[in-house]
Amino acid sequence: MFFKSTTPYREIQNWITVQLPAVYQSAKNGIDIEIKPHHNKRSNQQNRFLMAIMVALVRFCNETGYIPAGLCRWVIRPTVLKEYWKGRYGITITQNMDTVAFGRFIDFIQRTLVEETSGEWEVLTPDSAYIQSLLAEGGF
Repeated sequence: MFFKSTTPYREIQNWITVQLPAVYQSAKNGIDIEIKPHHNKRSNQQNRFLMAIMVALVRFCNETGYIPAGLCRWVIRPTVLKEYWKGRYGITITQNMDTVAFGRFIDFIQRTLVEETSGEWEVLTPDSAYIQSLLAEGGF
């Protein structure tokens, strides 16, 4: 169960007090209880969206001739581009980024692409048909 940090302690305690007896009585082998701070981790959907953007960027580079600053045509591959953008954003790993920070990273990539291509890059959204086709095609 998740409780926001603004939930009063007493409400959390009351919820546990009401739930615990029913769960305990129905558990044949006992119960597991884990209490830990909540971490707002990004989702697999965000990871897939980033990789779909990288695939779309490879296609965009091939179709338009655009090459991100400091790269050569032969390195234009999704995995290389992901590392390239992490470097431009000033990070080495995305593993510990929460959903908001990861969203900002994706926004940075797309905003920069729009600026550097003078608007040729069309900002992609997770629910666009194009992204959905890339996700299906790439097995993301």
